[in-house]
Amino acid sequence: MREEEARLLSAARETNYAYWAALLTVDGILMSIFSVAVVAGVANGAVVRAVILVLVVSAGLSALLMVSNFRQAALLYRSLGPLIRGDENALDPEHLREQMETAARAHERLIRRECLAQKLLCIQLFIIAALVVWP
Repeated sequence: MREEEARLLSAARETNYAYWAALLTVDGILMSIFSVAVVAGVANGAVVRAVILVLVVSAGLSALLMVSNFRQAALLYRSLGPLIRGDENALDPEHLREQMETAARAHERLIRRECLAQKLLCIQLFIIAALVVWP
């Protein structure tokens, strides 16, 4: 792999990590603020509390999806390590094909989790707007 390709791959990986970290941060803030609102008694009424519960649960689910992405990325790099090191077993065409298929499936799941987290964030923002507009 050329130095330029390695640099671009590294930048892409770091960009993904920064994006996932940003989603995790937003989810953590939402969970904290709205959990405190319920505990402090700021959220009055059963409907408001139920809406806030949906918000907190969706933020938690979104955070779990992003943590799962970090874990999956780490597992992917571990599985590709022998290939990069030039391990003889990793260079076997059948083994290489299996690794590439596994990596492709893992990447597809990673993208699905990322998209679901984005959709959950949109729903969370809609819920927050509704709580602000219709207290």
